[in-house]
Amino acid sequence: MVKNILIVNGAIRVNGNTDILVNKVIEGARNAETDITVFNLREKKDLRLQGLLSMPGRIDMLFSG
Repeated sequence: MVKNILIVNGAIRVNGNTDILVNKVIEGARNAETDITVFNLREKKDLRLQGLLSMPGRIDMLFSG
């Protein structure tokens, strides 16, 4: 049975600590039957997302409407 993993990476810095951790999780998950999707917020063009990245802890605004 294939398991699905969704990783939402909200880090602004490329190759920072969060990216290192995400890559380690991906490496570990590859050993199992998994389908991994990584969603990097910094790569999205939506201006609402870019503004939220500069306000730590405010990502809940994106999903509340």
